[in-house]
Amino acid sequence: MSDSRKTNEESLQAAALLAILAQGNREIEAGNFQDMEQVFGELDQDQPTEQCMNKNAPKR
Repeated sequence: MSDSRKTNEESLQAAALLAILAQGNREIEAGNFQDMEQVFGELDQDQPTEQCMNKNAPKR
């Protein structure tokens, strides 16, 4: 892959990421978000018990 093509692809990826961040900011400003503890609680409920008991998992 040529350097100019790689640079163009990287620019497109960066623009896509910025668009995602902008959308996220608009949703937060509109109040469309959940409390972090609620999200983690829902994720914990969806996992089988043996996964929730992972002793090597980082503590929250």
